[in-house]
Amino acid sequence: MVELSWTAPRALGKADEAPRAPIVVPPIAAPPPAALTSSVLIALPIAPPAPPSPPIPLPPVGHASPGEAIPMPPIQPFRPPQLTWTPAVALPAGPAPKALRDARTAPVPTEPADSPTVEPVYDKTMLRLPEMVPSISQVWASEPRDFTPWLATHLEILDVLGLGRLELIEQEKAIPGVLRALDVLAARPTGELVAIENQFSKLDHDHLTRGLAYAVAVQATSLVLIAEDHQGEFRAVARYLNELAVRSEAPQQIGVYLVTVGVERLEEYLIPRVSVVESPNPLREEPKVSAAPRPYVAGLEEFLSRVTPQAVQGATELCRWWQSIGGTLRFSRQSVSLDREHPTKTSQVLSYLVLYTSGSCWLNRGYLTESGVVPRERVDEFDTLVASALPSLRRGENGYYLVAGSPISVEGLERIIGWIDQL
Repeated sequence: MVELSWTAPRALGKADEAPRAPIVVPPIAAPPPAALTSSVLIALPIAPPAPPSPPIPLPPVGHASPGEAIPMPPIQPFRPPQLTWTPAVALPAGPAPKALRDARTAPVPTEPADSPTVEPVYDKTMLRLPEMVPSISQVWASEPRDFTPWLATHLEILDVLGLGRLELIEQEKAIPGVLRALDVLAARPTGELVAIENQFSKLDHDHLTRGLAYAVAVQATSLVLIAEDHQGEFRAVARYLNELAVRSEAPQQIGVYLVTVGVERLEEYLIPRVSVVESPNPLREEPKVSAAPRPYVAGLEEFLSRVTPQAVQGATELCRWWQSIGGTLRFSRQSVSLDREHPTKTSQVLSYLVLYTSGSCWLNRGYLTESGVVPRERVDEFDTLVASALPSLRRGENGYYLVAGSPISVEGLERIIGWIDQL
């Protein structure tokens, strides 16, 4: 028990006052001592004491008359300090916990050593920002004559669709019953057909409805509409059609892709850019493919059975003659490549010509000139000969391919191969 007593100051001119009753402070109960069986103690912090009470002001001395009582200010009650007592925490007997043992033996962390300096591969001062070309018509003057042939030979730019690497089936695919043609018909690695329709500027109603009609006609599972811009109304239509395709149980489900195309200029280089603005739900079920698909034809007879009736005779003569001169035939889903060994590099086989089941024929002028089959200094002479021997061929983008709508004549091709063999 702790006892505290306090005596007020005496008033001037009065008898001494009796001391006030002592203020009893109850004892602070402490828990019974515990049997500490471990030498490890954890000390917890003690709360700080309460601030002391303000001092009691005393009356000034020398301002009271003799015998005059000076009133005393009220006495502030005593406030004992708020003490808190926290016992030490006793840990159980036995070995120290694993956490403490690990803490004792853990290595002191050190600052990580600076990673070795890696010399940059490129000079950052060479960084440049590309400039957007206002319209792709400033790069490709014509959509059917320039842009579509370029796209047909650069289908890898559409890898962003997530359909796999597309393979060209036919450019300007004729649609039965109409006087128009699909810009590009391609195939996925799984065999499904992809219909591609292009347009300069903004997509309009005509290209949207035509694209859908063409996709249905060729039994495609994907329709790709490429334009410089897609308005909100067409984007809404594409989303609606894609949602219907997910819920449809029809055997043919067409996913619609809206793709924007543009060109950026970086110094003297032009960089094509494509972006997908609408596409089918990526979680939708992929079209079912037969368990054992056969993407390639077995041989010439099967290929010829797929060629359109008006082109069968010309395709047959062309392929038979090619085999007679030692050339080989390489078949794909909808085409056959007429290959020959390089005249000076016997281990290299080149594709001279590609014939499609639609009857169209492509002469690979770019392969022949870049591989050295046609020497650089004689390219002009070669072009003059081709224009004379095969006048039905028309130049594609940059003249890389020469395209004809029907099989070329054997006589004209024989003149060209004879000229190459004499080089």
